[in-house]
Amino acid sequence: MPNPAEEHSEEFFEDSEDDAPVKLTQLPLARIKRIMKTALGEDSSVKLINKESMFVVAQATELFIAAIAQETAKITHTNKKKTMTMQHLITTIKESENFAFLEGTMHSTNGRIR
Repeated sequence: MPNPAEEHSEEFFEDSEDDAPVKLTQLPLARIKRIMKTALGEDSSVKLINKESMFVVAQATELFIAAIAQETAKITHTNKKKTMTMQHLITTIKESENFAFLEGTMHSTNGRIR
């Protein structure tokens, strides 16, 4: 049975100096492609998405997640807490200009998103 990593090595891996494969994305490109196609909708004139586009979106998504997690960790630390909560995330969105575009997208009721 073929190794899935070998089948998709072109998409997910790059050779490093010591010839060991290095994973380039943490998010699965198939899921990124599905999200992109869903966002385009059935009426879109765009029907295909190439690997490079999916890779760039995956990288951008990973950078976004890292950035919001780092900012939220600062809020969590400022509040002298060790567990990041939804309220910390909401505070990050309200207080950071970088995440202002997310204002109003998340509402917390008893710690749950609604």
